[in-house]
Amino acid sequence: MNPNQTESTRRALHPLVAAAAIAVIVMCSVGVAAVMGWLPTPSATPHAEEPAVAQAGPEGANLAPAQPLSLIHI
Repeated sequence: MNPNQTESTRRALHPLVAAAAIAVIVMCSVGVAAVMGWLPTPSATPHAEEPAVAQAGPEGANLAPAQPLSLIHI
């Protein structure tokens, strides 16, 4: 052992290892955001363009037509 070195010598993290660790954290974060649906997709549409369900009238319902009273035979 070298007498000039102390036992408390700390080795620094190599810059490429630090950059790789940061890249892994960022890519994992982006992956989680994509799975959770927090990232917009290219085919995403704004919410303002969605048709309102409350404006739909009875014409869209599957109703049988009413018979006129003159055609009913008793």
